[in-house]
Amino acid sequence: MGKLLYSKKEAADALGVSLRSVDNLIGRKELAVRRVGRRVLIPTKEVARFTRHDHPTRPATKGNAPESVDERKRDTVVTDSSREG
Repeated sequence: MGKLLYSKKEAADALGVSLRSVDNLIGRKELAVRRVGRRVLIPTKEVARFTRHDHPTRPATKGNAPESVDERKRDTVVTDSSREG
């Protein structure tokens, strides 16, 4: 009989993603978990189920979209140290 439950680290290794990505998947309820005391465990069947489906990336929203170069320049304060005496 094989392993029934993965730790979050083992699930991340099996999926080829970071531990933080596994935490995000759990938080979005895209990956079901079992809790045993304080431990969070992922059933091996759940990892297999997750790998059988496509998971489109979420489009960038205003809150997490990278700034444009112009926006960064606008917020930059330029000082001329040669004028300071």
